[in-house]
Amino acid sequence: MRYINPTLFAASCLLYSYIILLFQIQIPLLIFYTLTAGNNTIDSVFTKGLLRVSTDVVIKYQHLHPVYFTEITHERPIEY
Repeated sequence: MRYINPTLFAASCLLYSYIILLFQIQIPLLIFYTLTAGNNTIDSVFTKGLLRVSTDVVIKYQHLHPVYFTEITHERPIEY
């Protein structure tokens, strides 16, 4: 059996996770920020989109796990 250097293994895991985060989060946000020309719409658009997706998921899947969504569904839906 081959010996694995634990420091090298940890460093490669960290590098791999950073590359995944870079391509999934930072680069799309950078592209979006450049497309909106930096006029501070990134916060509102991102949070509204995120909230809309989360409420859609709650409405769509609340019959599967009613226990998890009882607190969320008692609140008023978000109006835009």
